[in-house]
Amino acid sequence: MKHLWNKIHSDNRLIAVFYGTISSIIGSLIINYSSTILSWLGKYTFGALTKFIDSRYAKAATLEPTDYSYFLLLLIFVVIVIAWIEITSAVKKKLSNTPESETKQTPEGETNSPSWVVPAFVVLRIFVWFYLGWGLLYVAGESTVLNSVTDFKQHIRILSPYIEPTEKDLLISEWSQMRSAEDYNNIYGKLGSLAEKNNLTLYRNRQY
Repeated sequence: MKHLWNKIHSDNRLIAVFYGTISSIIGSLIINYSSTILSWLGKYTFGALTKFIDSRYAKAATLEPTDYSYFLLLLIFVVIVIAWIEITSAVKKKLSNTPESETKQTPEGETNSPSWVVPAFVVLRIFVWFYLGWGLLYVAGESTVLNSVTDFKQHIRILSPYIEPTEKDLLISEWSQMRSAEDYNNIYGKLGSLAEKNNLTLYRNRQY
């Protein structure tokens, strides 16, 4: 595994292909599963995480997708992840494979590197990966906003010929008042019932 990693980083073309593939996988997973995961987390988690998830659905209630937010956050996230992987790899290599000329011992028999360096680096890595995980949640949140808004607009257009104008206005009104994942699930329970009643399929958006 280490040999493969070194081989990848020895060729700029392999680096571009490798990180391009990783970025595509991350983007694909976010697009396909963010709404489902956030809906589940909003239902079964508590505290700040639930408030954040609810805030994404409250943002979607405006029916105004902000494409730039999602793509900008995704770009920044991928760049930071790649940069951190490179930094981590370089530091680990420096700590584990220090040249002999840099490992001169002091008169007391200790190396020049302080003993706290490695533990401090481990703690730093934990904190950085924690915040990167939180950043991934924000990217997933923006993807959820975009998909939710696009879905609802399309689904209302699908259902419009089969429901009364008043009923359509009520559904849009409920959506505009949405403030949580629970509200979203309740609205889609009604949309699903209407679609089933009229033998319709409400296709999900997969553009973002």
